[in-house]
Amino acid sequence: MTITAAEDRLLVREELETSALVEAVCADESITVHTGSRAERVDSRERMLVVTLAGAQDVAGDRLFVGTGRRIELGDLGLESVGLDGTAPFIKVEENLRGADGIWAIGDVTGNPLLSLVAVYHSKIAAADILGRDHPPVQHHAVPRVTVTDPEVGSVGLTEWEARAADRDVIVAVKQFPATFAGVVPW
Repeated sequence: MTITAAEDRLLVREELETSALVEAVCADESITVHTGSRAERVDSRERMLVVTLAGAQDVAGDRLFVGTGRRIELGDLGLESVGLDGTAPFIKVEENLRGADGIWAIGDVTGNPLLSLVAVYHSKIAAADILGRDHPPVQHHAVPRVTVTDPEVGSVGLTEWEARAADRDVIVAVKQFPATFAGVVPW
């Protein structure tokens, strides 16, 4: 099996070491990973799937994994008619998720982490605000996320490089996962 990623590594939202670990596990399991290669075309030839990468390199296999990502498209929503910028990459919202008078935005269109659990979280705050009920302000400082791989990757909050880019003091600690259960699990 082959995995192709347009970015320079497989898990771009995770720590460098985490991405490297998943890529190493793929290699151990005979899964070829191509990074930094944008897929331009997919064909079927003689019971094989063939992906043509940028630069005209072909990758063939009997199984194909396609990770397309998501892109927010606001252009056709008519946001200008309600005083919002329809050319913006996302709808800028206040801490109550209000984008304009009588307009609330939740989920992906707010430009916050593009995760379904964020949309559910947003919906509760927006609904409370619409109904005039007290609610906490929206916060995104510690959003959990998971990448369903083997090994599974879970994280919360900023990565080391995001924290450094935000000029935060950073302390890095590495702990093997089984050690996190010491004294908790009876085996």
